[in-house]
Amino acid sequence: MANEKVKKSIFKRWWFWAIIVIIFVVVAVNQQGDSDKTVSTNTDANSSVSKSTPTQVKEKPIVVKAEDLAATFDENEIKGNKLYKDKIAEITGTVSDIGESLGQTYVVLSSGKDFSITNVQCFFKDDNEISKVAEIKKGTKVTIVGQIDGKSINVAVNDCKIK
Repeated sequence: MANEKVKKSIFKRWWFWAIIVIIFVVVAVNQQGDSDKTVSTNTDANSSVSKSTPTQVKEKPIVVKAEDLAATFDENEIKGNKLYKDKIAEITGTVSDIGESLGQTYVVLSSGKDFSITNVQCFFKDDNEISKVAEIKKGTKVTIVGQIDGKSINVAVNDCKIK
């Protein structure tokens, strides 16, 4: 009997408390993440209202070549954002890729440089415009009007329409 171990209560075991702490941290992080999502959703709703107001005024789009737009963002993203972000632009360039990603139809306009990483990626929502995209071929020169959203890998242009 001297060799038998006395079983500790589950509340006195270290791994029990480690699991409790991990669960507490996960719950706390998720609740904080939910409140951030709510705030960002409200911000998105407010910004979409402010973005749609200037569009109704029908401001004249900035006319720019895809090569120049990509080069500006490639050289200095801050300058590119100040000049173009959230503005309507009429962009002319050569189609280098056409596709669909995560349910979004897009056309990529070449930067004109063979080994450039940054190109102009135009996203389409309207079914009529998507039908027009289906008729485009790579290598075709096109003019697209849309709202510039800034750069991630490519310069993103949203709500595009083929002119």
